[in-house]
Amino acid sequence: MTAVPNHYRGKPSIDRVVLKAYPAVRTAWAAMMRGEVDFLYEVGPDALEFIEPELSVKVFPFLRNYVYALVFNSKRSYFTNSRVRQALNFAVNRPTLVEHAFRGKGVAANGSAWPLHWAYDASIPQYTYDPSRATALLDAANVPSIQSHSVNSVPSRLRFVCLIPQNFALWERMALLIQRDLSKIGVDMQLEEVSFNDFNKRITEGNFDAVMMEMVAGNSISRPYFFWHSGSRINTWGYKNESVDRALDEIRRSPTEASYRAAFRQFQLSQIEDPPAIFVALGNIARAVSTRFQVIAPANSDILPTISDWRLVEVPARTAN
Repeated sequence: MTAVPNHYRGKPSIDRVVLKAYPAVRTAWAAMMRGEVDFLYEVGPDALEFIEPELSVKVFPFLRNYVYALVFNSKRSYFTNSRVRQALNFAVNRPTLVEHAFRGKGVAANGSAWPLHWAYDASIPQYTYDPSRATALLDAANVPSIQSHSVNSVPSRLRFVCLIPQNFALWERMALLIQRDLSKIGVDMQLEEVSFNDFNKRITEGNFDAVMMEMVAGNSISRPYFFWHSGSRINTWGYKNESVDRALDEIRRSPTEASYRAAFRQFQLSQIEDPPAIFVALGNIARAVSTRFQVIAPANSDILPTISDWRLVEVPARTAN
């Protein structure tokens, strides 16, 4: 990739960017230690501990604008009742999940809106870990206890299968933690691993009970609109909520900042009252840059959009003794 010499913001100080693919982050990190690479595009929690102590590298962490969620197929009979979906949300211990799955490098999620969106309302009630309330909601939804006829299986109130793609270790780790939490309220969630192609095919066809996945949450509301509006073709999980539709439509046509904020708040609130998924967490990632470069970017933000402003650090010339 070459710089645009007559760009409207001025010619970048970096003339050329060469992209290199590596089979694993640790392989790329080793190349950076040898001086072969100046910039690592993405450093996950697993590799961060190896890179942070390195003096020749500076790490820039930020909150990724993707939310991890266990999405319900709202067309399934056991997920048509919003109390059931609320119960499953109260059953999940999000802070513990962030600690174990992300090594503390992330934040709990309660909806599909990005917490760093300028219109995000942090005062909206959140789902806390409350197994007793989850059980009470299942009772209120008249979900009976299902007695098992098998010696090896545990009696459960609700059984469903969660679809996950093969070789996605983080997604599987989150699903297993959710499975453990749900079992405490008598809900049996089985995991089914399939190839990534089959995973996408079955989501498109709506052939699943629930699915563990990540979804774009920011920076705009356009992706949540496509995921959750009842009129969207991408909404293959069959989620329909008039309040959510109305809020999303009002966001699109809001003439003022105040009306946009009000509609955005209603969108958040509606998804808490009628959750289409167990929104679990947003993870931190980091980009790593050689100290040969001075990176000019706001703190706790993605540095990539500012690459045209990076500068090579001038090394003082050696003087003769």
